Amino acid sequence: MNESEDYIRALTRYPVLQAQPDGPDRVLELARHLDALPVEKRRGWLREHAIMSVAYHRTGIHSIDSDLLLMLDQEIAALERYVRPVDLPPGRERGGQREMLTEVEMHTPLEELIVQGRWDNTFTREDIPDIP
Repeated sequence: MNESEDYIRALTRYPVLQAQPDGPDRVLELARHLDALPVEKRRGWLREHAIMSVAYHRTGIHSIDSDLLLMLDQEIAALERYVRPVDLPPGRERGGQREMLTEVEMHTPLEELIVQGRWDNTFTREDIPDIP
């Protein structure tokens, strides 16, 4: 199998990586990292990557076409059905919420916490520009 085939397979497994602006080598590196994670942590990292890709687009760091933005929006919504605060990578979201949530809430899907008003969702899908 050559690097081109590996790249296509990585994008097939992880469509969110289509927004990666740093090229095929970085996509393959991220895919290997994701492959090594348990599924719960993998979902958390994928959600984070999708959110950051949209944020970079919004702030002008790199541009994403509207079809890819729509796909990222759908991926974020789908991932939030399963991702729990405990699954998120260390950083801005998980760190700030850890002190405010109970142990049970740390293991509750983000979608439920958002509906209950228990998750301070610093990113909302309404913030994504250019979605038709």
